[in-house]
Amino acid sequence: MNADLKFSPTIFAWGAGIFFIGYFIFDGCRAIWPLEKFGASRCGSRRIMVTWGIISGDGAGVGCLELYTVRFLLASPRPDFFPGIFLSDLWYQRNIATRFLASFAIAVRSPP
Repeated sequence: MNADLKFSPTIFAWGAGIFFIGYFIFDGCRAIWPLEKFGASRCGSRRIMVTWGIISGDGAGVGCLELYTVRFLLASPRPDFFPGIFLSDLWYQRNIATRFLASFAIAVRSPP
């Protein structure tokens, strides 16, 4: 990828690292209050993952400045996802939330 896009290792490292700068800025109180105010069904993972997919798709064939912008914006929907998963038992019945959390925990497990 670096050879095709003519990225130096420094440009690639900044592109990878700027995601965490955006994650730090967008994280915090902003990740919880929409879930508490509107509920999990409106702020759920579908909206978050669709937003993440659109931003990821915008990252195809980008230059240096666009890479930095897309990576920064890619961090914006991410902080909402994990609190939403773990707070799902506030809006759903206990047996449904337990199955959902178990499925999520199994899916995140890395392959052997």
